[in-house]
Parts: sequence; C-alpha cells; structure tokens
Amino acid sequence: MVASESKLTPEELAYGRIVFWRGLLLVTLVCWGVVLYQVGSIGQQSGFLVTSLRWRMAGVIGLGIEGLILALLVVSFTPLYVHIYDLLRSGFGFLLRLRALNVLPFLACAGLFAFAIYDERGFLFPAVGTRIGLLWMLALPAGVFLRAAVLAGQPARPSQVPLHALRGQSWAVSFLAALIAIMVIYKVVGFAAEVSAYPLSLGWSEASRFYYASLFFSERLYGMDLARPFLHPSRYMLQSLPFLIPELPLLAHRLWQVLLWVGMTGLVSALLVRRLRPATAFQRWVLLGWAFLFLFQGPVYYHLLVCVAIILWGFQPRKLWVSLAAVVAASLWAGVSRINWFPVPAFLAVMIYLLEMPVSASRGWWDYIRRPMLWSVAGGLSAFAAQAGYILVSGNQDVKSFGSSFTSDLLWYRLWPSPTYPPGIFPMIMILSLPLLLVITWFALRRALHPLRLVGLAGMTLVMLAGGLVVSTKIGGGSNLHNLDAYLVLLMVWGSWLVFDRWLPETPAAQAAGVSARNRSEGVRQGKKKAHHGSEGGQQDINRANRDAPLLVLLLVALMPIYALIREGGPIEARQTESIQRDSWEDVRTIQAHVDEVVARGGEVLFISQRHLLTFGMIQGVELEPAYETVELMEMAMSGNEKYLNQFYSDLRTHRFDLIVTGELNLFYKGAQDSFPEENNVWVERISTQVLEYYQGRATMEHSRTQLLVPKP
Repeated sequence: MVASESKLTPEELAYGRIVFWRGLLLVTLVCWGVVLYQVGSIGQQSGFLVTSLRWRMAGVIGLGIEGLILALLVVSFTPLYVHIYDLLRSGFGFLLRLRALNVLPFLACAGLFAFAIYDERGFLFPAVGTRIGLLWMLALPAGVFLRAAVLAGQPARPSQVPLHALRGQSWAVSFLAALIAIMVIYKVVGFAAEVSAYPLSLGWSEASRFYYASLFFSERLYGMDLARPFLHPSRYMLQSLPFLIPELPLLAHRLWQVLLWVGMTGLVSALLVRRLRPATAFQRWVLLGWAFLFLFQGPVYYHLLVCVAIILWGFQPRKLWVSLAAVVAASLWAGVSRINWFPVPAFLAVMIYLLEMPVSASRGWWDYIRRPMLWSVAGGLSAFAAQAGYILVSGNQDVKSFGSSFTSDLLWYRLWPSPTYPPGIFPMIMILSLPLLLVITWFALRRALHPLRLVGLAGMTLVMLAGGLVVSTKIGGGSNLHNLDAYLVLLMVWGSWLVFDRWLPETPAAQAAGVSARNRSEGVRQGKKKAHHGSEGGQQDINRANRDAPLLVLLLVALMPIYALIREGGPIEARQTESIQRDSWEDVRTIQAHVDEVVARGGEVLFISQRHLLTFGMIQGVELEPAYETVELMEMAMSGNEKYLNQFYSDLRTHRFDLIVTGELNLFYKGAQDSFPEENNVWVERISTQVLEYYQGRATMEHSRTQLLVPKP
C-alpha cells in the first residue's frame, strides 16, 4: 500500500479527485442502467428478447458492463483503488505514444452515436433518457482519446504520466469537450438526409424553397419576368446563388442549403470565438462547438445569421462610423428578411457597446447613450427603407401579402405544452435560458454593471423574448423555438461576454487597464497586467467574480444545448435505394404523361405542389402558371386574404385549369389531440373543400401521394 501510494503525487491523492472519479462512476452506472432498462423494455414488448439469441446475448453483455461499473465504484472505496489507478495511468501513457492516431477512435465514438440514432435501428433509442445514457457511455472513451490526442507529443514513460497531465484542463473539461464534439457531429450528420437526388419533394413544402429561389432568375428559367418572393426574401436570395451556374441538378441545390445551415452557423460561432478570445486553443474549440449547438437550439435561421455575422465582424464600439456602417449594412439585410428581425442588428451592436464600454468612461449619461441612439435610429430606418425598396422592385401587385403575418390568427395555447410542441414554447425556452440567466443574475447581484447598462441589456433581451413568443403563437408556427432566434442570439452574446471576461466594470482601474474588450491587443494585455500589479480594481474584480461563479451553473450553460438537440432526430428514411428511386421516377413519368396529354389539346396545367419539377426541367413541355403554389396558398389561407382566395375560387369555378398537380387532398378535420389542427382545418376549409367541389381525382401516385385532378363534368 505504501509503495503504491508513493507513486502518486499529493494532488492525485486529494480528496476532491477521488470524489470526482467516484461521481463519474456513479453517473455512468445510472446512465447505463437507464439504457438497459429502456432498450430492454422495447425488446420485451416487441418479443425480441424471447425470439432472438442476439438480443439475449446483448442483454447479458450489457448486464456484465453494468456489473463491472458497479464493481469499480465499490473498489474506489477500498485501498485497491490505487492499483487500478496505476493501471489506468499506464494505459493512458500507452495512448499518449499513439499521438495523433487517437483522433481515429475519438471520431469512431462520435460517429457511432449518430449512427445509432439515425440508423434504421434508431427506434431502440426514442426516449431522451436512453439517448443521454448512450451519449454519456460514448463520451467517456471519446474524452480519453481526445485528451490523449491533445497531449500527443508530451514525452513520458507510462509510469510517469498522471491522469491529470493536461495542465490547465481537467478531466471534466475533456469529457465535456467530447460531449460537445459528439453532438456537433450528430447535428451535421443529421443533414445527410437532405442531400439527396430524390426527384420529388422530401416533405410537404421542402422543394418549394427551390422554386421560390428560382424566381430571381425567372426570365432565364421560365421565359417570363415573375414577381419575387414575398415570404423570407433574403432566405431565397441566398438559396438562389446556385442558379448562377446553369443546369445544376436538384442535388446541388439541396447540398447548398445544407452548406448554408452548417456554414453560416459555423461562421458566426467562429466570429464569436474571435471576439471572446479564450485563453487556449483547446478552449477555443470547445467554445466553437458550444456556440454551434446553441444556435441550433432554435434553430437560428441562416439568413438571420448574416446580420449577426456582420455585427460580430465589423462592429467596433469606439469607432463610430465603422460601427454605423456595420449596423446599416446588417439592417438593410434584415429589412428584406422578416419584420421582427428589423431591430436585431442595432440591438446586437448596442448590447456589445453596453458590455464593453463603462458609463464612467464617458462625460455623462447623454454622452454615453448618444452613440447607441444613433445606431438604433439608423438601423431602424435602414431596415424599413430596405423593405420598402424590395416591395417596389419585387413585382408583387398585392402589397397586402407582405403583411400576411399581421392578419393571421394567434394561438396563445401553443405557448404551453400541446400536441404540436409537447414541451411547450414558453417552458422550453425558459429551461434553455435558465443557465445563462443565472450567470447574468450572478453578475447583476454583484453590481458589476452600471444600472443604465443593466437596464439597456435587459430591456433589449426582454423585447426580443416577448416578440418571439408572440410570433410563435401565429398560426403556422409553434412547433419549435425558431421564432425566438433573435432572443437566443442576444442571450448568447450577453452570457458569453460575462463568462469569458469580455466586459469592463465601472472602475477607473478597468479603464486604465483597457479601453475596450473588443480590442484586447497585446497593449491591452500589458495594461491589464499593470493594473493587476498596481491596483485591486478592474480586471481583478472581474477575475474574482468569474472565480466565484457557481461551477454547477457554468456546467449547465455548457450542457443545456446538448439536452435541447438530443431530443431531435430519428431513423433517416433511405431515399437512395434502387427501388425508391425507381418508384419516384415512375411518378415523375406519370405526371409527364398526363401533362403531355393536356398540353396536346391546348389545356392549362397548374402545379400546386411539386413545382420544382418545372424548375429543374424534370417535367417539360408545359408553361409555368406562377399563381397558387402550396406555400403561397397556405399563407393566404391562414391570413384570410379574401381578394387572393376569391380569385382562386373563381379560377376553380370556371375550370380554368385542365389539370392540377397537388399533394393528396382530403376533407379530414383534426381535433385538439392532433398536431397542427388549426393549420390542417384552415387548409381543408379554404383550399381542399373548394378544389374538390369543382375538380375530381384522375390519378394518385402511391409512392409520393401526389394527386392529379381534372375538372368535374
């Protein structure tokens, strides 16, 4: 015993480290137990445990792993733990000699989680508890391999390498980094299903996005100058860029959309890291992954992230005109996006200003607020000007369509748990916000910020929260948190600036230490070093506040995005198989045959759905009818645009169209126990009922559920 202990340093024998490893084993025991119980329940209910030898063998192995974990936990309370500790230390020393090769098993662990959820056998992991348990069990070895990869190149014999050899980084940080990395890979792999050559729409309106993007090139694609989109114009501007290259297939456009999601989220995360400048490269990578996951909680749409990227990149609190240019540029983009995004660029700029500029650095409160006021007014005017300009050049005759959201019903019950979104909008956003709100409250209670700064920060955040909650109740929404995207961005900036020490307090020493957290250059670092040695204010106060911040709260900040995203995803439907491709192209050929028949006799064809088949030339020989596309029809139905709907009803009544291509129509009304009942019932009442009154089915394709309608006699 004494000989074994002599190999351990006093730090390794510290009680806190023993407690840490015991706690780690206890959490592992519980997580693996949850996985065994829930997967075993599925196996028992399905009969696999009785009929399948592989299931029974897997059960025995799983119970064996649980027993081993329990045995290690018990041993940790006995003197034998020292011998096991030495054994693990030697094993870690062997991993160190593998150097960069540790990346391969790390990636294998990370990829295995995504495979387990997205594979057809993902039905075994439907519950959040099961997924958390599986994630934890994979994060343990992944964290070890990641730690060894980071430490690669440190020369030491196995007996000389302590388990805490990564100076400045604890094992907890290694496991946390592994959890974040696994979830980043999980989220990116989840987009794989959207990169498909499948010719038909992957969902109710999935392919409609490519049609609306094509309208910016309508003369070349359709031979006519069509009106530009009135819904989400900036999104379709981004999605239209592949049309600059003629004849790109649908697959390329789907790939581009995925690149927009991943690329814009990654870019904003990288710009956040650039401004926060964590102390080590390891911390920078962890922050990058955390920000990436945080932004996908909504998700925050990539066309909003354009505004965020401009501000994070170009805004400099002490450079008035440079900052004004950044705010105006971002606000112009917001103006052609969504009206509830109009204040986001200015709010984001003012938030950074309030965090990085103390009131005591100005000559009074008016001197302090005049710059934020200028940015806010300029940003608001720019956004409204951009919207008005786009309306003028868009070619839309019905200007009322741009304000459809103002006449749509608000379904307040969706703020609370419902079949459309079981967790409820308000409870879920509060749960996800709680860790960062606790961080903000911690600093506020310490009076680290001037009341004027605190009121400004809180006011903007609450405005975006209230606006997001209202928009989430609009009919057509309420199924996730994407309408709270602006609030999530502001909350992320506010909280991360505090956690990563990028704000300045109200002390003269802080002003002497550095003029701006944004410009933390070498000179600023030297000033802070001087302040550290020559005073007890400024940066010392910040560091003390950070050091005293509850570790549990910071841990929740890091883990909460993982909880939000692990609830998403499931088995991915394979669309690249030969049979599915054959059936889908058979549907396309069927549509082409009916279209040719109608066009041959001079008839008119309306594509309500599957309009992208015309965009990409998969259906030929027919002229596009631009009115009455699925998304447009739904928006007009939900907003009650009587002028638009009456024109549609008139065209139906007069049998203007000789063939209508649409998704399968039915007259089924949903109840309160179903998801999206109001949307379904509005569509049935204002669209399906009217169409089926004057048109009847001619063919329904079983694979895609696409329906071909012809006028009733």
